[in-house]
Amino acid sequence: MGAAGKDAGFENVSAEAAQPLVAAGEVRVLDVRNPDEWATLGTIPGAILLPTDLIACAAATLPRDGAPILVCCEHGVRSRMAAGFLADVGFPRVLNMTGGMSTWTGARQFEAHDIDPVVGPSSWLLASADLLRPGATFAQGEPAPRLRALDVACGRGRHALLLAIAGLDVRAVDRGAEAVAGLRWAAGRLGLPIAAEIVDLESPAIDLGDALYDVIVCVHYLHRPLFPALRRALKPGGVLIYETFTTAQAARGKPTNPEFLLQPGELPLLVSTGATASMQPTHATSDAPWAEKRLGHGTARQQGAYAWKSVLDAGAPLACGSDFPIEDPDPRGGIFAAEVRRPAGSSKGAPAWMPEQRLSRLEAVRCFTRGVAYAEHAESRRGMVREGYDADLTGFSVDLMNIPAEEVPSAPVELVMVGGRTTIP
Repeated sequence: MGAAGKDAGFENVSAEAAQPLVAAGEVRVLDVRNPDEWATLGTIPGAILLPTDLIACAAATLPRDGAPILVCCEHGVRSRMAAGFLADVGFPRVLNMTGGMSTWTGARQFEAHDIDPVVGPSSWLLASADLLRPGATFAQGEPAPRLRALDVACGRGRHALLLAIAGLDVRAVDRGAEAVAGLRWAAGRLGLPIAAEIVDLESPAIDLGDALYDVIVCVHYLHRPLFPALRRALKPGGVLIYETFTTAQAARGKPTNPEFLLQPGELPLLVSTGATASMQPTHATSDAPWAEKRLGHGTARQQGAYAWKSVLDAGAPLACGSDFPIEDPDPRGGIFAAEVRRPAGSSKGAPAWMPEQRLSRLEAVRCFTRGVAYAEHAESRRGMVREGYDADLTGFSVDLMNIPAEEVPSAPVELVMVGGRTTIP
């Protein structure tokens, strides 16, 4: 078949030898470059797209149907590492395309691509990666403490493997004996700190421990009675990364069973998990002209959207931001939007959108300061002007808490200090 030689458990093939295999559909192509390379340099049509640093997921997600896997990158370097990994976790025939896409003369597909959602990890987990860092301080010269993670309804372990390779000690639980056995085998082959267990997560007596985990991950699984156990298992200040479908999914396809779909604004769920709501007040004022056309006037979907006051009243922590660069980063406009539910520059008599969701000035300022500090686990050193806290603050030439709401977006700034250093003036 034109192999260029054997390596540690995989075969090397040239791009020239790989082309007829791809054309005949005899191999499954795995492109381990990065998204910007896929878009600018092109991919082999039909390739599975998964960057090298996420290759751990492939051990759990790539089909094990006997089809050879052709691994490619740009120059054949990253693909060699990925091919070796796949061979280590038991894929029987793995081919590394030597020379990579730089030597490929076959068809290419040029367009923006996302990481494969089936083979790769949850996009929500990737977006939350910055939260997976030790929050506690430790003595200079000492290694950072290892975080403990719990992967709930882990399946074959795509997230457990990724978290373990990232340096976390992982416990992975699922009711599927075959999936758990496969994860145990893969973790053993790779020498990863994963304790994979068969657990009935829907047992009335479910107990995941008390304050054991810095991180809990649950993707595409919903069993509402489980949430108290998740909350108990999370350490104080820990992070729950939870992704599943909402009722809007029913219009697109499976799942359609309401038991597996979150209702818009399931605020008691937010409270019971200790999750923090992150909202951007200017979204409501910029979205108001079209939001009801999309959500329906007076519908449950509309009433549960942009519902800042309901979140606070339910007891959930609320952090407010700007969503820059989509919206203006200036917090003055955000505070105004949170208080009056009207765009900056609108007339005083203009109607407010969903006025029942307005915050007081004090509530709005707290959400932009203390709420944000809480969301990043920095409430012991940020979010307030207090001795020993980080000197990140803004000073105004007027009393921001007592001027008319219409004057807040243009309140004169006299001082901006970051880390104790004055940046303005």
